[in-house]
Amino acid sequence: MSSSGATESALPEPREILYINVSRIGDTLLVTPAVRAVAARWPQARITLLAHPKREEVLRKLPFVQRTGGIEKQRARFMGRIGNPFAGKAYDLAFVCNFDAPLVDYALRVARRVVAFRQPDAALNRRLYRAVEHPALQTTHAVDIQLMLPAALGVAPNATLADIKKAFRQKAAFYHPDRNAAPDAAARFREAQNAYDVLSDPERRQQYDDNRRRNLLDDPLQTAGEIWQAFVRERNLP
Repeated sequence: MSSSGATESALPEPREILYINVSRIGDTLLVTPAVRAVAARWPQARITLLAHPKREEVLRKLPFVQRTGGIEKQRARFMGRIGNPFAGKAYDLAFVCNFDAPLVDYALRVARRVVAFRQPDAALNRRLYRAVEHPALQTTHAVDIQLMLPAALGVAPNATLADIKKAFRQKAAFYHPDRNAAPDAAARFREAQNAYDVLSDPERRQQYDDNRRRNLLDDPLQTAGEIWQAFVRERNLP
């Protein structure tokens, strides 16, 4: 499943994580369980999620993503190069969901370790920290395909109660208003508390998992519509 490279045990704790997913709006939303799994695995890390410029705005309200931005393969060719203000290894870890070489190459320029699906270019694959084999079309659901990238590093989408408690303690300690002066610290602390209350209760956790799977796997267009309606209401658009 993976290319040669460092073992999972050798992976340092990432502080900055980049996630790239340039796709249609439905597929853009289907990546959210994978990004959520990464956020749960490394709750102290800051996650930057890059998507197509016309899709990026619908992802801005994800509570487990700190920054969103737009990217296209044509623009990616010039990003992260010497002379660019964003040049350098700004990220400890990156995930790329696409088969576009410019997007993978950009991630390799700005991240110390990159996980991506195996590319047609063998030389590009050798530079990846993990090269994940993409399943044959029509054999695996789109959400499960997206989850394969974090799974290559041992990141599971279904956290145990111990995982949840650990993530909450770390998140709460980081965002506690008495310790964090950021304007949104109190709100993020409450988000962590609410998430803990839901996910640590077995019955409410089952309801959450059932709803997540039904909404994201069985009816992604409904989920897209709900997110878009919330976006329209927030801006008082006609």
